[in-house]
Amino acid sequence: RRLIEWSLLALSAAVVIARMMMLETLRDPTAITPGQIAPPAAPGAVVSILLSLIGCLPAIGVLWMRPGVFRRQPALLLPLALGLWALLSMFWSADRFAALVGAMTLISAAALIWSTAQLVDDWMRLKLVAAVGVGLLIVLIAQGFGYLQFDLPMMIERWDRDIDGFRTSALRERGWNADDFAARRFDQKLRAGEMTGFFASANTFAAVAVTLGVLATGVLIGRLRWREYGAAAIGLIVLLATVWLLRYTQSKTALVTPLLAAVALTSVAHLGEWMNRHRRLIWITALLAVVVGLGVIIAYGRSHNALMIDSLTFRWHYWVAAMRMLGDHPLIGVGYANFGDFYTAYRLPVAAEEIRDPHNFILRFFSELGIVGGALALLSVITCASILTRPTRPSDEPSVTTPRRLVGIGTITILAGLLLGSLASIDFAQEQAYVLLELFKRTLYGLCLLSGLLLLSLRSGGGQIVFDSRPMPWLRPAMVVAIGVFLLHSLIDFAMFEAGPMSLLALLSGAAMGMTIQRDPSSITTPRRPIAAIAASLLWILSIGMIWIPVLRAESLAATGDGQLRAGKPSAAAQFYDRAFSILPLNGDYADRAARASIIAAAPAPQIEQQLASALNANPRAVGTYLLRARYRSQQQAAVTDAVLMDFRRAVELNRHEIDLRLEYARMLIRSGQTQAAVDQARAALAIDAAYNPDEPERLSASQRLTVEQFIATPAATGLDSIRR
Repeated sequence: RRLIEWSLLALSAAVVIARMMMLETLRDPTAITPGQIAPPAAPGAVVSILLSLIGCLPAIGVLWMRPGVFRRQPALLLPLALGLWALLSMFWSADRFAALVGAMTLISAAALIWSTAQLVDDWMRLKLVAAVGVGLLIVLIAQGFGYLQFDLPMMIERWDRDIDGFRTSALRERGWNADDFAARRFDQKLRAGEMTGFFASANTFAAVAVTLGVLATGVLIGRLRWREYGAAAIGLIVLLATVWLLRYTQSKTALVTPLLAAVALTSVAHLGEWMNRHRRLIWITALLAVVVGLGVIIAYGRSHNALMIDSLTFRWHYWVAAMRMLGDHPLIGVGYANFGDFYTAYRLPVAAEEIRDPHNFILRFFSELGIVGGALALLSVITCASILTRPTRPSDEPSVTTPRRLVGIGTITILAGLLLGSLASIDFAQEQAYVLLELFKRTLYGLCLLSGLLLLSLRSGGGQIVFDSRPMPWLRPAMVVAIGVFLLHSLIDFAMFEAGPMSLLALLSGAAMGMTIQRDPSSITTPRRPIAAIAASLLWILSIGMIWIPVLRAESLAATGDGQLRAGKPSAAAQFYDRAFSILPLNGDYADRAARASIIAAAPAPQIEQQLASALNANPRAVGTYLLRARYRSQQQAAVTDAVLMDFRRAVELNRHEIDLRLEYARMLIRSGQTQAAVDQARAALAIDAAYNPDEPERLSASQRLTVEQFIATPAATGLDSIRR
């Protein structure tokens, strides 16, 4: 039984390792064009759903081994209820495919919290989880160092000299001109060496690095208290390297959270026993502080329409829009992972950026899942925090796992994680040089993970390096503080909603909670019918057949369509996209891509119209598809019809504060002879521009504003043609 439990914990950790070393994407953000060289395929929905299903297996294994444990700690089931509610939101989401994939990740994280809390019941298992965390921190350091020293200089040189058309193809794939704001900002970020690592955002990298740095600090404190200065020196080097990398993230939050973590760890060191005795008082004080602090922030934001610093002011604008979204969809929200499809209809005029996350995990749950989902999220956080802040449970029995065996199990865990990650993220269809380089990198990352494992498993004794069997009391307090730091980052960033960080948070939370839970011997010794295990197993098998396999088939067909389009065969590409849509009609992106390929192939108009209609039926808030249909129709007919204007009107309703969209709509209105309506759209564009901050790069230039003003004074068919940003 103990071996099976260790195997389940190792599988959980392996999934976290795999997901932390890749960037999972829902859809490829770059446009496919004929003649384009296929880049390495990124881990997409197929990989994401499969890893989520694998992440649920340890929970199912626990249910089979301990049938009675399902009734224990019902508070740990709240995250699962939240995940199931997110899955249910598919039925009212605009983008049902995004809701499906996102909900599967959330359910997997909830299952990971619950299973890890049941499996981590002694110091050796807690050491394994901590070793994975410290090892991942060393991986981030190695990856960041390699990027700054090797990848970045090569990329800058290729960009500047446009070697092999690197800059040209990058701009073309994103639909940018060299002078576009987005292109200039990309150039600036490239030269600044902005650190994103395996994540979508530098802020996420900062959140993960600080979180794991706090965990490593716990190891360092323990070594210092034991006067093991050699191991402490290694830990100090890791922390200094982390600080060095954080400066490349340019994250202001990362300047504050390490200080808060230091205060928390110091308080635990000097007031730990007093805090345990007065835990209820501390909880009440903390909740009051949160409520008062929230009230102060809201009052300040409403009175100034801003917060204390610019970066927080941007977020205040996001939060106001999220609350307006919640006001229109109060009970059930707009659907999980659908914030971005609705945000553009609610964003404030002063907010220039189109975002897909409100940069606050509580507000995201409320806006996407309504009061029901938001309440479940709040209850999940509060109840899990209550369990996390309990005193560590005294060990019921000494661990039967030796440190030598821990190293063996940890090594297997690392190998399993690397294998999962390699199969999921390496495109083996690429050139051999690319594949060999990726395998070399993962070998290096494996050594980094192994070094983290050895740092927690070995100690110096009698002038020799020996296996360490001692408990490490500082691990769990540091883990709890690290979790708190991650949640603080997630209050102003979207770190929690990337698959890797979310799974890491689940693993750390479950492990820290597991050390506080009193075990019920009857859940192991008393025979019970495994009803919950049978039900969970059947649901897992059904998910393979009804979710993963259809997504696999559809994504495979779409990938073949991409290949056909790159090969200059748009008609064949459209057929593959249509077949993908017939298998998975909840993903309107397939129909949209089919329409784009059909337009390139000059297919019959009824076929293109049907594909566009299918895409909009699947996602009625797809602004890009409305514009695609309007532009296609306007090119097919000499006059601008009411149908074209209706699509533009709908696009403007969904994205009210987009200057370029307003101006394009005005040009169409002029062509249709509706001069006054065109002038109204031009005035609206100027009003949006005036609401932006004076230094906002998205603002119109002085010459562009003058052109719009001249158009308003004297409307002409070509009056706005020069403004195409």
